Amino acid sequence: MTRHAIIRPEAAGDIEDAYNWYERARIVFGEEFPAAVREGLDSALAHPEQLPVAHRSVRRALLRRFPYSLLYRVEPAAILLVAVFHATRDPRVWRARK
Repeated sequence: MTRHAIIRPEAAGDIEDAYNWYERARIVFGEEFPAAVREGLDSALAHPEQLPVAHRSVRRALLRRFPYSLLYRVEPAAILLVAVFHATRDPRVWRARK
């Protein structure tokens, strides 16, 4: 079965916020952040059940070169991205998302 990704608005906002932070900080590899997100999504789509459970039914894919996790639920025909979260933030924030 081929799955696709559904990116919730909150997760899209997380991606935009992180990208903007890297741009403002003028960190050279900030341009690579969107590519790292795509790579993480591809990994989650390819092996959705193999990545570790972070909390209840939410699984976690770590981004390469960035201290962020993609947090998603496995649905029958898709993965539902609920958050793109920095490793130092309080996980209660994303856990409150439905």
